[in-house]
Amino acid sequence: MEGMTRKLGMILILMTLVACHRQPSEPVIGTGYVSASSVNLRDKLGAQQITVGTLKQGERVQILQRTKHHWLHVRSGSNLEGWIEEKNLVTQEMFDQFEKLRRAAAAKPSQGTAHARFALNLHLTPGRKTPFYYSLKEEETCEVVGRATTDKPPRANQPEGVSQSEDWFLVRNATAVGWGLVANLDLSVPDDVLQYAEGKRVVAWFVLDPGPVPEHPTVLWATSSAMGLPYDFDAFRVFVWATRHKRYETGYVEHNARGNYPIQILHNPPGFIVTTQNKQGQPTPHKFVLDANRVRRAPML
Repeated sequence: MEGMTRKLGMILILMTLVACHRQPSEPVIGTGYVSASSVNLRDKLGAQQITVGTLKQGERVQILQRTKHHWLHVRSGSNLEGWIEEKNLVTQEMFDQFEKLRRAAAAKPSQGTAHARFALNLHLTPGRKTPFYYSLKEEETCEVVGRATTDKPPRANQPEGVSQSEDWFLVRNATAVGWGLVANLDLSVPDDVLQYAEGKRVVAWFVLDPGPVPEHPTVLWATSSAMGLPYDFDAFRVFVWATRHKRYETGYVEHNARGNYPIQILHNPPGFIVTTQNKQGQPTPHKFVLDANRVRRAPML
């Protein structure tokens, strides 16, 4: 019994010595979230580095060290440590701003479903160099809830003093929110209607009424003829299915509208409210109701 007690005492002493000589953990200097779809975690910086793991988008990490060359030493939730580039991470502060944007976008009415032409980064604010966190995969669907315009980055041979504009959509779905380039997003309008776009970009669309043929509902859309307009759309049009001719026909169209989001859809009877700018730039709502295959104006109550 005495020998057993002596052995236990020696084991406790050894464990204490090991604990005293163990290297202390690096202090945490911040937290962040992986913004890339996936990123390799490297054991060290330099030519002989190896990959020790992979981090997925949205994964929370602790930041242990930051270099002047924009590399971060991080620790994952599974206590895996390594190095990643700073561009693949958003800070806790930035993540909180995206959450604020998510709440704001959730309160906005949808202006139509869309899908990404290619894999698309979603930014915190409109602009190619602004922070991004969420992304859409190719053909992934979303809802459009806002629009903005920024200056397009100048071309190498662009004349001085000449600028071009590019438009951005604020989009949302169940897992992502942010600003994406309009040029990389297409509104998911039915092909039978889309053929009448005539080179204009559809920036909002809605099903007003199922109509007599379920696969050919009555559709409202709004279009834009150019980038950088000081309003969201400059025309809107209602398409009704002509059963006799088996094609879509125009139930109502208005050009030079100077319209702004949101377009409000009405039910019972079906219709919509469009807000346009008058000559003084003041917003003015207009109500329309659907009467069979005709659209007529109605008084705002």
